[in-house]
Amino acid sequence: SNATSFFMAKSTRPNWMNSTSALPVVFTWDEVKNILLHLEGKVWIMGQLLYGSGLRLMECIRLRVKDIDFGYKQIVCETAKVIKIVSPSCLKLQ
Repeated sequence: SNATSFFMAKSTRPNWMNSTSALPVVFTWDEVKNILLHLEGKVWIMGQLLYGSGLRLMECIRLRVKDIDFGYKQIVCETAKVIKIVSPSCLKLQ
């Protein structure tokens, strides 16, 4: 029947298939460089970490000095779900 085919069409298709989503915005290298040149102090360091290591904003905000391993040039980011170890290519840890 018509009602059955309508129900099957609506119930078997996930919602994400029906919606149109925009592609994510990706900055060019020149745009990133321009943004980072306008930052200073703590915000500059956070911007470098976010861009160079792939940390999320809250992971970056919650970083502590003990999370930085200068010997291995790594940052250990512990969250409730996962322990992430990143080697930031943007900062030279000395």
